Amino acid sequence: MIEELNVDDPFAASLANALNNFFQDLEEIPTEDILNENDIIRLVQEESHDENSDSEEEDTLVSPGDALKSLETWISFFEQQYYDEFCVEDLELFKRYFKIIKRLEQQSRKQASIMDYFFSFD
Repeated sequence: MIEELNVDDPFAASLANALNNFFQDLEEIPTEDILNENDIIRLVQEESHDENSDSEEEDTLVSPGDALKSLETWISFFEQQYYDEFCVEDLELFKRYFKIIKRLEQQSRKQASIMDYFFSFD
């Protein structure tokens, strides 16, 4: 069918190219049975579900300590820049967030009584 298209016609050539790409992208269907419409829909949905579950990344939680180190590195980099794009107002904003994250990091530390340390050896 594709070979019968007139490749001198730009629209026909474009269609032939699109059809060739489509058929190259098709994967084998993992069955030898004759499939009806419902079977085909089910296979496509299963394949789509498998692709989505593989591509979904779990959100990794960033600890306040890691955020603090990263922001500290960014502020150091920012302070070393002499370009007009780096505004002092933005630096103040980053420093403000640095203070907030530092407070969160300090709050996240677990405080234990020193007596717990000595009595844990019993």
